[in-house]
Amino acid sequence: MKKLIIFFAFLIVGSGCEAVRVSNFTEKKVDVVKNEKAAVNDEAMVHAAQTKKLEERIEALEQELVGARMDYISRINNLEVDITDQDDDIEKLYKEMEKFLKKKLAMKRAMRKKKAKEMASMKKKPIFTDKQMLEQNYTKAIDFYTAGSYQESLKLLNNLIIGKAKMDLQDNIYYWRGMNEFQLNSFTEAIKNFQVVIESYPKENKYYDAKLMVAVSHGMMGDKSLAINELKRLEEENIPEEIKAKAKKAIAQFQK
Repeated sequence: MKKLIIFFAFLIVGSGCEAVRVSNFTEKKVDVVKNEKAAVNDEAMVHAAQTKKLEERIEALEQELVGARMDYISRINNLEVDITDQDDDIEKLYKEMEKFLKKKLAMKRAMRKKKAKEMASMKKKPIFTDKQMLEQNYTKAIDFYTAGSYQESLKLLNNLIIGKAKMDLQDNIYYWRGMNEFQLNSFTEAIKNFQVVIESYPKENKYYDAKLMVAVSHGMMGDKSLAINELKRLEEENIPEEIKAKAKKAIAQFQK
């Protein structure tokens, strides 16, 4: 009986120890779970804070986008207004240009008619036959040349040739014809007129001027060596000092 009591006592004590051991293990497990839960809660709070910041940033961006869109629409509207205004201005400009071109065309037609009448009138009567008229038109041609109206000067001089102007003006007429052609960069035609003076009027006052201009014309056409040689030969002749000075100046110019 005593032994049986002792057995049950040991059994109870053993069970108690095991119960204590199980209880301790369970408490540790609970603590671990609590810690994990706390960590999860902390992480959830961090995620919640980050999510809130992202939502706030998204909201701010959406507001910026709305503002940018409104600004874009406003600019497009203003641009359309500007384009419309410019279209109106361009249309007005085209209309003004059209009026100007019509006016210019009308003026050209009027000038053609006037010129045709003048030509018809010239055909009906001799060209520059009166001595005084010859001299007046020769002077007028020189005035045109001086003013830079080389085409007008050339027309008058050509008419003087056709009208057989007084012989003592012939060398001057050909010389000034050459000068007009020279100014118009028609150097070949200029030389032809200067050669007429040289060959047909060697004793007249434009002889050395014509020789000078032939040399200069060659230089202007690109043959500078020929021009320099002709000018040097001209310097050796008994020529007026004015022509000699012009020859020296031309040589210096072509030697650059």
